[in-house]
Amino acid sequence: MVNGFDVYAFAILAVAAIIVRANPEAHKRLMLLSVAIGLLPPALARSPLIHLGPPAVAAGVFAFLLAGPIYDLITRHRIHRAYLWGVAFAVATMPPTRIAVGQSVTWHHFVDWVVR
Repeated sequence: MVNGFDVYAFAILAVAAIIVRANPEAHKRLMLLSVAIGLLPPALARSPLIHLGPPAVAAGVFAFLLAGPIYDLITRHRIHRAYLWGVAFAVATMPPTRIAVGQSVTWHHFVDWVVR
């Protein structure tokens, strides 16, 4: 359920991509990042990767987030600004959400209430 907070990060990046759709390079990169944040974590959590634990899922997400900038660096010898801002946004929002919300007593009480 902590992934529910990623919906906001997904929406922010998707809206940013729609706003800059006149710039195809930035649009494509922001859409890829929004998918990596919003859709990839639940998909990886349902894969056999989950048997390795949540850190393996997080590593898979971050590998996907870094694949685009690394590709840009190898092929274009520079990283596109959309990747710089998007990956910085993802790193700034994803781990703090999981740590702050996932570890809180209030969140655990809420999850216990939902499960019952």
